[in-house]
Amino acid sequence: MTAEPENGRKVFDKIHKAFVESVLGENLESPMKNVYGGMILGNVVFIKGTLNRLEDDHLQKAEISHKNALRASCEADEVVSVAAKHYCVTAGIATSAHRNDIRKSCIYLMKRRTTATNREIGKLLGGMSGFAVAKAYQRMVAEISQDATLRKEIERLESRLSHVRG
Repeated sequence: MTAEPENGRKVFDKIHKAFVESVLGENLESPMKNVYGGMILGNVVFIKGTLNRLEDDHLQKAEISHKNALRASCEADEVVSVAAKHYCVTAGIATSAHRNDIRKSCIYLMKRRTTATNREIGKLLGGMSGFAVAKAYQRMVAEISQDATLRKEIERLESRLSHVRG
């Protein structure tokens, strides 16, 4: 390994000093505010690639912090919007008890794809209790495992959701 020439080092130091001084006194945003899931910093393409390489069973490990945020790829209101559009109804109808089939699909997708709590999901879906949301989700999981048509419908809805938040 050869030593860097002395004048090359001086040029580097001069450029580095000018760079540092150029931002002194400026109010800079922290790059950490754009961290996704508590650990991924990058543009949307980089985040998508990283998330695609993560296996779901790896995210289940106890030592993984922010695992819910890493698995979450959308916001709860996006689930409602996508479901309403898919079923050709308004968001109000999609979240009402009148269309319980749509509401159950929303619950299932929100539990799987968002960080929303049962209470938050219930509030968004017409004032359901957190317990009612949990029970509806459990019933939906059982129904999806036994009903291939319903499973395909959920897969179609899920494919319409974005894969990276933000």
